[in-house]
Amino acid sequence: GIVTLMCMAIGIAGTRRRLKTIEESEAEKSDGAPGPALGDAFMQFISAYRITPNVIRLFVLVFLVLVTLSSINQLTLHLSTYLWKLESAHNQWLMIAGQLGTLTGVIAAVRLMKSMEQRRVLTWGLIGFFACALLSILVPLSGEGPSAASAQMAWFVSICRFIGGIAYGSYLGPLGGVILVIGDEHEVNTGRPQQGFVSAVHFVGLQAASGVVGLLAGLFLDLIAFPVGVTPDQMPAEKISSLGLFVSAVIGVASALLIVVIRTLDISREKQQAIGKQLVSLRLGGRQ
Repeated sequence: GIVTLMCMAIGIAGTRRRLKTIEESEAEKSDGAPGPALGDAFMQFISAYRITPNVIRLFVLVFLVLVTLSSINQLTLHLSTYLWKLESAHNQWLMIAGQLGTLTGVIAAVRLMKSMEQRRVLTWGLIGFFACALLSILVPLSGEGPSAASAQMAWFVSICRFIGGIAYGSYLGPLGGVILVIGDEHEVNTGRPQQGFVSAVHFVGLQAASGVVGLLAGLFLDLIAFPVGVTPDQMPAEKISSLGLFVSAVIGVASALLIVVIRTLDISREKQQAIGKQLVSLRLGGRQ
């Protein structure tokens, strides 16, 4: 919650001046007409793929990231109980470590984007996050890490969560900029302001992912026939290994899919500069 609020504050502070300028420039052209009906909005969403493919790519990216992240978080509860065997106080460490890491990553992303393209920061941010998640699972499974139920295990997983949080924050940092860029591109392609529409696509992607997360987490456990209501001491070792390997497989598949989706995003600096020039011409033309 704290990280979310901080990200919102940073986003508002960074975009307020630009959005205010856009609103003022469009105020004279507004006719006060109500927004489109639900059916029209759906058709607008479908037609966006043909007009501006980046809009749908953004939807797929946000959907996959949240589904994967939420599924991992739900399955992590079982990993904490049966693989790491952490106490409730240690689970609080994991949550705090992840939030502090994410906040640090969001701040660091500002500097990264000065020397790297947004798409590259997005890619490496997600790769780093998933790599840390895999490390926290595969090392204990191999028997090379700290002993389960020990303070050392709690520190190990917390450090993985903190570093993974930094990587995830590095993904969140440029995501807001990507949404603005795609909104500008869609405005150039349609001749109408589209920031609200693209933001709505982002929101719908989040809501769609939230709707399937609970179903998927239960389905995953059913696929490996994971026992329910068994104490950590009674859980068969092969079931713990199956759980760890299955979560690792989910992470691996999701990583590959997300890298493919990010690579399809056409948001190079050269294109952003071209869109900016077209946008200036469009808005100046609208005032004449």
